[in-house]
Amino acid sequence: MDMINDQCELSVETKRRPATVTVTIVDDTPPGTFEVSSKDLPIKKIKHMKEGKDGKEDHMLTFSNYQGGTYEDGFQVTFELKKHEDYGFFVDDPDNPGKNNAICVKKVDASGHCPDYGATWRGFSPKEVAPDRMTLVVENPNDSLQYFGFALNFAREGETRPSLCFDPIGNNQNSQI
Repeated sequence: MDMINDQCELSVETKRRPATVTVTIVDDTPPGTFEVSSKDLPIKKIKHMKEGKDGKEDHMLTFSNYQGGTYEDGFQVTFELKKHEDYGFFVDDPDNPGKNNAICVKKVDASGHCPDYGATWRGFSPKEVAPDRMTLVVENPNDSLQYFGFALNFAREGETRPSLCFDPIGNNQNSQI
């Protein structure tokens, strides 16, 4: 006898790999100088991806789902800002308040460049900015091979627009070694 249970639903739990990236503001003279580090992700300096920017280097963060013999469903990335005077992640755009102002992101190819303010992409989306504005949590499902440009926006308390921007490149490898 076959029994069908219409109430039964298949639930798939997404297991995101936690990764922490530390960003330090070295010089707050716009556009700013930044140091970035992570024990969880490879970060390397590469020649700028956009033609005509000779001499400039970008930081590239590489995301690979392959982890010690197992595959995971993307990443939960926590960006930690090391305090430099009174800067924090920018969240207070009076025209569009919220966590989306702390980061801008778009897909790019090898000739790509940084995203415009306000750009979003579901492949690297903000989930939370801490009340003290020192951490930003971003979800990266890492579900396709894709370069993406992203910019972390920083401001002093009370500023209505970001005054510093750190703009690295992301490299989703989707289980590629």
